[in-house]
Amino acid sequence: MLTKSSFGIAFPLVSFVLLLLLVACAPPSNSEPPKRSASDAQLLEGTLWVAESYIDAQGELVAPLADAKLTLEFNGGQIAGNAGCNRFGGTYVLDGDSLTIEIGPLTMMACAEPVMEQENAYLAALGQVAAYAVEDDRLTLTNAEGAIVARFVVASPLALTEVSWQLISYNNNKGGLVSSRATELITAQFGEDGKLTGFAGCNNYSAEYEVDGDSIKIGPAASTRKMCAEPEGVMEDEAGYLAALARVATFEIKGDELTMYDAEGTRTLVFRAALQAEADNEAVGASAPSVITGITWEWVAFQDQADENNIEVDEPGKYTLLLNDDGSYAVQADCNQGKGEYALQGAELQFQPGPITRAACGEDSLDQFFLQRLSEVVSYVVEDGKLFLNLKADAGNMVFRKADSQSKAGETVQGLDIEPDQISLDALGLPLSWVPVIVPAQPYTKTDAAVPYGMPEHIEILFGVTDPAERQPNDPIMYIIPVKAYQKMWEDAGNEGIIRNMVGVASLSYQLPSPPPTSGYPGMPPEEGIVGFNDVAVHVGRAESAENSAVKNGFRFVGRWASEPTPVTNADMRYVFQGYTNDGEYLVAFFYPVSTDALPDSPDAISQDDLALFNSDPITQTMQVAETLNGLDASDWRPDLTTLDKVVGSLQIEGMASNGLVGRTWQWLGTVAGADGEVRTRVADPASYTLMFGEDGAYQFIADCNSGQGEYDVEGGIIGAVTMRSGPATLAECGEDSLSQEMILSFESVTSYRMLPGAEFLELVMPAEGAVTVWRAQ
Repeated sequence: MLTKSSFGIAFPLVSFVLLLLLVACAPPSNSEPPKRSASDAQLLEGTLWVAESYIDAQGELVAPLADAKLTLEFNGGQIAGNAGCNRFGGTYVLDGDSLTIEIGPLTMMACAEPVMEQENAYLAALGQVAAYAVEDDRLTLTNAEGAIVARFVVASPLALTEVSWQLISYNNNKGGLVSSRATELITAQFGEDGKLTGFAGCNNYSAEYEVDGDSIKIGPAASTRKMCAEPEGVMEDEAGYLAALARVATFEIKGDELTMYDAEGTRTLVFRAALQAEADNEAVGASAPSVITGITWEWVAFQDQADENNIEVDEPGKYTLLLNDDGSYAVQADCNQGKGEYALQGAELQFQPGPITRAACGEDSLDQFFLQRLSEVVSYVVEDGKLFLNLKADAGNMVFRKADSQSKAGETVQGLDIEPDQISLDALGLPLSWVPVIVPAQPYTKTDAAVPYGMPEHIEILFGVTDPAERQPNDPIMYIIPVKAYQKMWEDAGNEGIIRNMVGVASLSYQLPSPPPTSGYPGMPPEEGIVGFNDVAVHVGRAESAENSAVKNGFRFVGRWASEPTPVTNADMRYVFQGYTNDGEYLVAFFYPVSTDALPDSPDAISQDDLALFNSDPITQTMQVAETLNGLDASDWRPDLTTLDKVVGSLQIEGMASNGLVGRTWQWLGTVAGADGEVRTRVADPASYTLMFGEDGAYQFIADCNSGQGEYDVEGGIIGAVTMRSGPATLAECGEDSLSQEMILSFESVTSYRMLPGAEFLELVMPAEGAVTVWRAQ
């Protein structure tokens, strides 16, 4: 996921790093907490607590953001809560007035910069808790020094009809709660008149309902009959959700969460109040790259829902639509042109018309029909590279194609530019020989199980075989895949999954969480059996890289992905590395099967006690296994994890840049500063402010009417440390509005850098000033 700046471009900022748990310094002592009472433990557990203050990264007690509520719940040794953007789990231990908390799995949404900063600080604060006290429906958490790290109040329950509800998860009637990208779209509104209405992911629905105390009966749901291809799995989730509604028998509301149960008491539906859900969606919408923006769309057809008034547009080039990243749109309707604003949230889309010409285009023109239908749009779907705009009241669809088969405006795509003979690798005694081969592009497609696949032309380093067709599932393999071509293939198919994973891998390459969660890590490519959820990840860390390595930044772990809970065995476990080449142009993914004596080889060998615990509580049993595995040494695995680290670090590609700075001319776009990424400087003419790093340790720049050079030291690949020392430069006065001196002076404060995958954008970080200069490759 990308963070959108006021420059109208996208680039990552340090605090959006997914799953980052900041290790804050001990805060200064605050006022003493209230004394405990004998009933505190009973009051602590089973209550939903809402934070009224927490310590931020500077150790100061601050109030949470109004639109990003922080919650915490204790129940039988397990914690759960909302960190403002992501939901989290974990464990806790009570001992008298002592309390320790260990954060566990988190979801992997990325929200706006202030929300992510708050989330990181809140989770870090919980990790410091050493004691607690409850008094007058207030909970105070303190650290080992007795300083307050967070204060909470008891959440006031909402009424069923008071708010709209957004779905978190539903029971698929196969044994557990499930969720996906599609479930984020599903909503429910319980009206005072006994009518339930909402959006089921693709279609609107309605039903009658009756409430008696905590009992509820929901009648059969009626819905519209559209078919949607995106988000992935939306139709399956829609059907599962509507079926779950019919099984509901009782409900309870805790704070902002609504849980519904079937007649046997099994959790069937879990919702969150839409006030928080909308804040999350707005944050994601503000930072997520859309597959429909930056593209000129040509109108090709109108599909009447009754198939009675369908229209085929003879000249699609006369009717075009362009959605800009800043929320504005431009439209051509035959001989007329106009503009306006649009609102995009999830799959929901609405247009607000602005100024438009009013020329008469002729009696055969469709200009007025076209403009009227745009004003009736309520949602969109991208399927097979086409854009479908769905109209209100299920009145039909407007169908668009990309003009001249274009992709994102101005996009250039880097394909495979590496030959197998440029690659070298040290197998360090592994029992299998290796060989690099070029694999032709595999077009984006979905199987019958709706699992998407597809890769551009890429290189696979095979172990033990010489032909990709001979490789068996789970055999060792290393992928080298061009980033931009990979992203474009999936974008053109209307699927943002690879983009989200690309940024997730980059974020973890920048900085790993501390302590690292034992689940929830991204992985690519899906062809490697990466379906479902990463439910086990242990020995999370870095792979050791040589100075001449082609890939210096990434992360590794031992784990697996599973589509449903299953016992952990050696048959599932693999060493996994995910990272990028030093120039940011290629994804490197390495998979190698590993085993240990601490795990059974198959489910049949699991002890009866472990199997019984797994059947009764699979999450707890899996977490216990992960804790055991994390306690092993690298040498307790076969092969030794250190050996596999060194194999990754030995990868060399002839001609590969030593770091991400070199080999490009960078144009200065501006400077952002502060925790919220506020724009301090915006460069109107980036082409007049350029910077180029040479392999010889020298840099050159042009700053408006001035130019100069200097020297730099660097360590890293797509991210690393860099210091810049000024050399000879001209010092002419370039004019009142010139940014020449600001650019030149900024070099002296730079301490580190980071790049976005694809190497289009670069950040030079100046922590002493709390500022970041943003650059784009020319």
